[in-house]
Amino acid sequence: MALRLDQAGADGLVLFNRWAQPDVDIESLTVQGGFGLSSPVDGRLPRTWIAALRGRVRASLAGTGGVETADDVVRYVLAGADVVMSTSSLVRNGPVHSASLVYGLTEWLSRKGFDSIDEARGLLSVPADVDATAYERAGYVSILQDAAQRYGSLSSAT
Repeated sequence: MALRLDQAGADGLVLFNRWAQPDVDIESLTVQGGFGLSSPVDGRLPRTWIAALRGRVRASLAGTGGVETADDVVRYVLAGADVVMSTSSLVRNGPVHSASLVYGLTEWLSRKGFDSIDEARGLLSVPADVDATAYERAGYVSILQDAAQRYGSLSSAT
């Protein structure tokens, strides 16, 4: 879908906005409206997609969700986000928190020896000349292997 939107001329893609999150009340047998502020773990999926799309679309990529600290901003930039948006952390900490996000990003860039944000942007994205699906599968296999080493194989648990 992102590729089709890009081909249709979209100038930017926001990955991802928060959806309404209704839940089921098992006592009243009703669906209750629901909404929650994001947490840092919510940034994993949009960063995965940004890293996969970087270099494959012309559109600007905006990362949103799970931005609580400057480290979260850095993670989005390394994945390839052109812009990083935060609402939940500003609701929790007030608008002045935006200054700490910018300061933390600037400090990280300096500490790592980057002269500009553009030098870091997309550094950990999926290379454009690589099959993103195969790249993702290889990463998944690596995660399973790491889990087996850490927790032991499933066959030994039985």
